[in-house]
Amino acid sequence: MCGSRHYLGFDYWKFFFYFEAIFPDSQIASSFQCGADKIKYLTNWGIAPYIEDLLALEMSKSLCVVVEFDEILTKTTQECQMDIVVRFWDTECQRVKTHYWDSRFMAHSAHKDLLLHFNYSIASINSAKTLQVSMGGPTVNQKFYSKLVEQRKEISAPGMIDIGSCGLHILHGAFKTVLEAPCWALKSVLERAHTVLHDTPAHRADYFTVTRSDQYPLLVCETRWPNMQNLFQFSRSLPKGQQPSGTSFEAERLVI
Repeated sequence: MCGSRHYLGFDYWKFFFYFEAIFPDSQIASSFQCGADKIKYLTNWGIAPYIEDLLALEMSKSLCVVVEFDEILTKTTQECQMDIVVRFWDTECQRVKTHYWDSRFMAHSAHKDLLLHFNYSIASINSAKTLQVSMGGPTVNQKFYSKLVEQRKEISAPGMIDIGSCGLHILHGAFKTVLEAPCWALKSVLERAHTVLHDTPAHRADYFTVTRSDQYPLLVCETRWPNMQNLFQFSRSLPKGQQPSGTSFEAERLVI
């Protein structure tokens, strides 16, 4: 899709350096020459279908697939762009994988337009394996979703899990509720942990020395959980002379 929209034409010369870096011992790669139009053709009709077939093969081995999409205005083309992503369980790697699947460009983005382009993009995905459809926000595209449910009923497809139009928002909200429910002051601990390690290179260096981890607590700690074990280890193992001063660390240490 990017190739057909001429995005590759600006930087096509970089392909020569990529091939030389990937295949340093190849005479073919070192002498590779190809124009912008041919590169776009090879990308759209050679490489892209092959990669899509490999992805489809991986998905076919999974018991279920989650399809996600979002629409944005593409300023370059002045069109509404629908990007579709698939998430599934990889039986060989034994982990969840998320992959880009397709993009559709639309002049109108009413629910019927979204449904038309959505159906076109996922036509090759087994509808019986579609476990959930997730969108860009917790309260958007409700009409689209209701029409999609009706359409699936007509073809006797299995029902989907309905946790709102954006499962990510809903699950983050669930984590936040659980975090605030007990009387352990977890939210306060995580917020103070972010304060202690934010914009302080010395504290971060000590944290890494103690925990051997460079994953630091983030600001939105209610929905982005850090590794609590690392926080415990940092608070308990750091020598007293190296401990940060201030109320944030002291409150965090007392709670932990």
